[in-house]
Amino acid sequence: MDRIAVPTLILSAKDDPFIRLLPETRDNLRANPFVTFVETSQGGHCAYLSCDGGNEIHWAEASVIRYLLTVTGLPHGS
Repeated sequence: MDRIAVPTLILSAKDDPFIRLLPETRDNLRANPFVTFVETSQGGHCAYLSCDGGNEIHWAEASVIRYLLTVTGLPHGS
């Protein structure tokens, strides 16, 4: 993780039944300035759904779009 040298978004859920992160892994991800690490308490494995309707119901997908727009410097809503 310390070798990641490009902007990287990592979405993770604490309740994911397949992917478990050790505290050391979390610390390493947070220490890398190229990594944006977002860990939610819930989300399971690929089930990041928002309680809000509309375009934000698919939270993970909306988060990736927002991240890419920010990294590329494109205006939101493009």
